[in-house]
Amino acid sequence: METAAIFPSPQLQAALKLSGFKVSKSHIGKSRLTAFGRRHFYKIVLSVGKVTLHYGDHISHLNGAYLFFANPRIPYAAEVMTGRSGSYSCVFTEGFLQPIERLDSIRQSPLFISNGTPAFKLDKQQQARLTAIFENMMTAEASDYAFKADQIRSFIQQIIHEALHIQPTAHPDATGHAALRITTQFLELLERQFPIDNMQASIKLKRSEERRVGK
Repeated sequence: METAAIFPSPQLQAALKLSGFKVSKSHIGKSRLTAFGRRHFYKIVLSVGKVTLHYGDHISHLNGAYLFFANPRIPYAAEVMTGRSGSYSCVFTEGFLQPIERLDSIRQSPLFISNGTPAFKLDKQQQARLTAIFENMMTAEASDYAFKADQIRSFIQQIIHEALHIQPTAHPDATGHAALRITTQFLELLERQFPIDNMQASIKLKRSEERRVGK
């Protein structure tokens, strides 16, 4: 499987730079596996159809309606297997999430999962509720409401609470792998130590003796 670094398309990059989020609806026919890699944003997807999902070292075969969460620390790729797959998606940056990221419900949510595959099978009622939330998000995004960013964050929280209700009976593929968990924790610590705000910026490293004297 190909491994590649994934960056937002120019259109998505412009939207994320302008507002920090983008909500969309799409219908995709059968397609090849997208390039496997880490994205530099969070993504929540409501998918309806038959999709093979590669997430970290997991492969999940999704058939029906699923809610999927992706974060910048875990590489993933998706392949639409047959027919047409319909989906809603909400993409947002870490900066956009900051006003609410310390809430317990956010920290315990699938947005930050470090093991397993954060994909949750939906029944018809759950699918209907989540579809309504995504439709409301799209309406909010298209509006000129001055506080629509806060409104979008509220919708994200609603989606997370739906997932937390589903989580006890989550998809059976969501089992932990120690190697993936340790790798993810290492990457999180590394990113905290050397945060990259600009992909073109260089990192200045300190020598061990400089760290000892507090320079």
